[in-house]
Amino acid sequence: MRYEIVDIKNKETKVNIRCRDSKEQVFLKISLSPNTLECTDKFIPDSLQRFLELNHDSIQRYLNHLNDIQNDTKTCAG
Repeated sequence: MRYEIVDIKNKETKVNIRCRDSKEQVFLKISLSPNTLECTDKFIPDSLQRFLELNHDSIQRYLNHLNDIQNDTKTCAG
């Protein structure tokens, strides 16, 4: 597979995804809408767009997991 997700950061206004492109040997940063997880970057390769669409469920599960951890931390602290 050409792309690999190496980092996901959830912010209030966007979700930042960092991918490694094994063909070009570079890292790419992509922004997604926090509500729909659709790509907000206009100029990314179609192949990367398809990769993100194929991994939509995995990204959503990861973000849900992060949200659960944050909620558990708040519950324990409060």
